[in-house]
Amino acid sequence: MNNLQKTERKADTGVKRPPKVSGEEPATVGEQLDKVGKFLRASGLGYNLDNDVVKTHPSPVTAKNPHPRPVYPAAPDYTNMDDAAKAEAFTKYSTDLNQFRLDLEGYDFSEKSIRYEYETYSKELAEYKEWRAEEDIAQSAFETFIPESRWNEIKGSVEYKEKPNLYTAFRVARKLMANLEGSGLQFHHWFARVFKTTISPKERHQTKAWRKFVGDWRKVIRNCSILDSRVKKGLGDVPDADKLASTFIGILVKELLQSQALLSLPDGSTSFGLR
Repeated sequence: MNNLQKTERKADTGVKRPPKVSGEEPATVGEQLDKVGKFLRASGLGYNLDNDVVKTHPSPVTAKNPHPRPVYPAAPDYTNMDDAAKAEAFTKYSTDLNQFRLDLEGYDFSEKSIRYEYETYSKELAEYKEWRAEEDIAQSAFETFIPESRWNEIKGSVEYKEKPNLYTAFRVARKLMANLEGSGLQFHHWFARVFKTTISPKERHQTKAWRKFVGDWRKVIRNCSILDSRVKKGLGDVPDADKLASTFIGILVKELLQSQALLSLPDGSTSFGLR
C-alpha cells in the first residue's frame, strides 16, 4: 500500500468504500491522459471518443423574399359602362385575380423557405451554444491541471486550431507531455480521482456541478503551496512523488471538506476511492 492509499484510508474513515477499479494503472503519461480524457468525456458531458465533433457557429440567415408581397387587384367599377366595356373590365379583372393568386403562392413559398431557414438556424445555434458551453467547461477543467505554458502550446498547435475541442487538446497534450516523469503522471491521476470523488454520477450531466468542481479545484490549487511552484515550472522533478501525493491529498481532503464541496453519492455517502 503506498502513501496515497494510506492517506485516503485516514481521510474517509467510517465511510463505506466502493470497490477499486480492477487492472493495472497505465504505465505512461499518454495512457494516463487517455484514461482521464475518456473519463471526462464519458462521465459528464456526453462525449463520444469515436466521434471527434467540432461544431461551428452557424451563419445567420440573410435571405430575403425575392418576390414583393402581391396586392389584391381592385374590382372594376361598372358604373356607366356598356356591356362590351363591362365584359372587357371583367376579363381583365379575372386575369389580374389569377395572376395575384399565382404571385401569392410564390410569395408564400419563399416566406416558408426563409422561415424554415430561420428555424434551422435557431436549432443549430442552440446546439452550438450547448456544445460550446460544455466544451468551455471541460477545457476549463482540463486547463486547471495543465501548466499554463503547456496549455499555450496546445492552443497554438495546428491540430488544435483546426479542431478546438477537448478531444484534440488531449491528443496534443499526449505529444507535449510524453516525456514528463512520474510527477506529471501522478498529477493527472490526482485530477481523475478528485473529479470522480466530488461529482456523483447523477450530477455529472449538470453544468452546475462542473462549474462547482472547477471552482473547488482551482481553490485547492491556489491554496496548495507545494504544488504551486511545480505547476509554474511545468511539473519538474519531484524527489518523492508518493510523499508529495500524500501531502496533496491531505490538503485536498481538508479543503473540500471545509468548503462542503463533496457531493453525495446515490446511496447518500461520500467517498475518496476510485469507483
